[in-house]
Amino acid sequence: MKTLSIKDIAVKAGVSITTVSFIINGKAKEKS
Repeated sequence: MKTLSIKDIAVKAGVSITTVSFIINGKAKEKS
């Protein structure tokens, strides 16, 4: 099983790479 990149996660989730970065960095609450 290969490691997923932020881009892979973004594509699968149907969101932007920026959104995934915010979630990973714990900034999703600040954005919404």
